[in-house]
Parts: sequence; C-alpha cells; structure tokens
Amino acid sequence: MFKKGNSKGTMSVGVKVSLIISVVVFVILAAMAIYKSSSDYTSDLNTDTHNIELENSNIAKDIEKYMYGVVRGANITHSVVSDLMSAPADKRDRQALADIVKSTLSVSPNTYGLGIYFEPNAFDNKDSSFKNTALGNTTGRVALYASRDGSNVTVKSTDGVNDNSSNGWYTVPMASSTPMFTDPYLDKSSGKIMTSFANPIVVNGKNVGIVLADIDITVIAEILKEKQANLKEGYRAVASSTGLILAHSTDDSKVMGNMIQYIPALKENYEKAIKGEESVADFKSNTLNAKARAVITSIKLAGTDSYWLLQTTDKISNITKEAKISMISTIVLYIVVLVVIIAMIVLLFTKMVAKPLGLMEHIIQKLSNYELDLEEERKQAQVYMTNNDEIGHIFTSLGLMTTNLTQIVSNITSHAQNTAATAQELTATAQSTSDSANEVSVAVSNIAQGATSQAHDTQSAASSVDLSNRLLKDMLVVLEDLSQATNIIDDRK
Repeated sequence: MFKKGNSKGTMSVGVKVSLIISVVVFVILAAMAIYKSSSDYTSDLNTDTHNIELENSNIAKDIEKYMYGVVRGANITHSVVSDLMSAPADKRDRQALADIVKSTLSVSPNTYGLGIYFEPNAFDNKDSSFKNTALGNTTGRVALYASRDGSNVTVKSTDGVNDNSSNGWYTVPMASSTPMFTDPYLDKSSGKIMTSFANPIVVNGKNVGIVLADIDITVIAEILKEKQANLKEGYRAVASSTGLILAHSTDDSKVMGNMIQYIPALKENYEKAIKGEESVADFKSNTLNAKARAVITSIKLAGTDSYWLLQTTDKISNITKEAKISMISTIVLYIVVLVVIIAMIVLLFTKMVAKPLGLMEHIIQKLSNYELDLEEERKQAQVYMTNNDEIGHIFTSLGLMTTNLTQIVSNITSHAQNTAATAQELTATAQSTSDSANEVSVAVSNIAQGATSQAHDTQSAASSVDLSNRLLKDMLVVLEDLSQATNIIDDRK
C-alpha cells in the first residue's frame, strides 16, 4: 500500500520548516528594513533640509536685524526732518539737517552713509544762497551726506543727485510714495557695491525729497561666508526682489548678476520668495555640476513691504549623506537582528521539533523492521513525553503502541506454542487414524469381495425369477384356455 521513499539527498522536516520560517522571517524583516530605511532616509532628508531651512531662517534674521538697524536710523532721521518741514520755510535750518544726519550716523554702526536730499528749493527756498557751501551743492540744493572714516563722521554736500544719468538711487524712490530698498548699484565714489534704503519726504501729499541710508553689501557677504563652513560643496546667495544678486558666499563674480537668468528652473520659487513664501526645489546645478537642492527663504525688509531672498544650494548627495549612512546603519542592524533571530529559530526548532521528529523517525523505522527493543529510545523520549504538546502526546502514543505490540507478539508467541503442541497431538491422532483406516480398508476390501459374490448370486436369482415369471405367464395362458374350454363344454351340456 505504501512505498518506501528514497531518503538519500532529502532534507529533514526540521530543516524544511526551519527554512520556511527563516524565509518568512527574512521576508518580513527585509520588508520592515526596506520600509524603515526608506522612511528614515526620507525623514533624514527632510530633517537635513529642515536644518538648512532653520539655518537659512537664522541667517535671514541676522540680515533682517542688520537691515533693521539701518532702517531705524533712517526713520529717526526722517521723523526729525518731517518735524522740521512743519515749520515755515524761512524758519527751516539746514545746519539742523547736517547735525541730524551726523548724530544719527554716529549711533548707527550698520549704516555706511546717511543722506538727506531735497528737490530744488523744496526745503527752504534758499538754494541760490547756499551754492557751493557746506550746506548746499553746486546748485544750492540740500544734498547732505554723512559718511564715516573710522570713528570720525563728516557731513558734506554732494552733486550726485544732479546727475540724472546715474541718480536712479534718488529718482526711483522719488517716483514712489513708500519706503523702499534700491537694487544694488556701484557707488562711484567708494567703488563699493551698495544698496540703499530710501524713505520719501512727503509734504502736503507731494514728494519733496528723500532720506537715504546706504548699506555696504559686503557686510551681507561676510554673514554668508561665516556660515559657509556648514556647507560641504554648496553656496549661499542673497538676491533682491528683481533677482539681482547682492551677495554670494563663494563666487563674488556673480554679484550684480541675475539669479533668475543663472537658474531659470527656479523662477517660480523666486517669485514665491519675493512674496514671502519659502520653498524647496531640486534641479540640475551647472555651478555644482550635479543634481542639487535649493532651499529658498524670504528676507523681510524692515520698513517696507518688500522681500529679498536667500538661497542655499548644495548637492543632494551631500544633503543625503547622513541619511544614506543612517539607512546603511539601519540595514546592517536589521541584518544582524535577522541573523540572530534565524539562528535562534533554527536552534530552538532543532531542539524542540527537529530532534524529537528524528527520534520518532528512528523509533518508527525500528518498529517497521519488527525491532521492539526500544529501551534506549524510551529513555531519550522521556524528556519529551512530559511536554503537554503534540510531540509529547505522540511519544506517549508511540510508547503505548510499542507496549501493545509487545503484548500482541507475546500473545501470538504463546498461542503459536499452544498451536504447535496441539498440532503434534493431532499428528499422532492422525497417524492412529491412518492405521485404523488401513484396517478398515482391508475389512472393506473383504466386504467388497463378499458383496461381489453376493451380487453374482443375486444376478443368477434374478434370472431364475425372470424364467419363473415367463413360465408362470405361459401357465396362466394355458389355464385361461382351459377355462374357456371348460365353459364351452358346460354350455353344450
């Protein structure tokens, strides 16, 4: 009914089950490792990006704080000038203006220079009286500019406001009624790239002049360069609302260039930044010659509704380096845990399942070969028979089965011995019966011979009877004929 299998080259059940469990555990832990690594990678990438955003925010605050110091000094000056403008024109004092810009600049370390500029005759209607003086330029206009030389502050009249070809720093704010920062420009007198905060002086709804505070942009560049060490291969740049680069942490040649033209792929992000929105974008950087991530932060310009933007750019490979290390560490950790768990599973399964199954197999093989001497195996099985589980129950059942088989074999042996004795007795009886049968055979033979003789005699007697019957019939015929003859004789009488 059952064929014996070929055990050569096959795996035991314990190995198979251990392998299955190990594969299942491997798949589960591998899936967990992949998910965890991917999740951690994304989380670390987001964390690193968030750290850049925080650093950007801190840099932006430093710049905003620096700019606020400039704006504050300019607004103080503007407030004092506005008070002076409330007096009649002939009561307005130009020296007071010079004193204001000098004293304000003295207490405004962030301000490179501070100036007050009026339209012709807009201050006191006395321009002609102040031509080529300390309180008037060559045309007599109020164009007072305070500058510093170390700790020494001086005030002088300037003629730059008269040059319409290069006085955009004046004409642009004058065309507006709100405070503003100008785009960067090259200051011819100092040779520095500057930007200016301009606050229009409005009298009776008319712009009559501006208070102008100049800012040396190299200070902003220094702020960026101080933080450059935190970047691996990237850079930071500050740009105006029109995209004009004010400062660059690694390449000064890009200053005065247009950020949008350099990286047109980020145009939408720049537009968001000048509206006060932060953003993150990945792009192919020609500067870094690699795929890069740009974190763009808005810089709120004090005293205005305008924003500059701060862009931090670095290779994605640098940003994700820590994330990759973390991911690899996670994978290695999971592999170690996986190996330990699989080893524990194999050891426990071998001890609790594979070994008892092997012992069961050995017992069943001996039973199949009619070997009932299982005393050694019984001792080994005692350790498992105390377990209240299937293996313990199977060993108990095998023990009971072995006992029952032993009893059956003993009973069969006993009955076989009895049967053998009975068979011997039957053999003797059969021999006696055989002898008697021979005697009976002789007697029967004699009887048969006698019967044969009797048969011949009987046959002869039968023939005599037949003859007698025929003679008797003939006699009856004669008697009948005689009777008829007698009757005829009687009738004739």
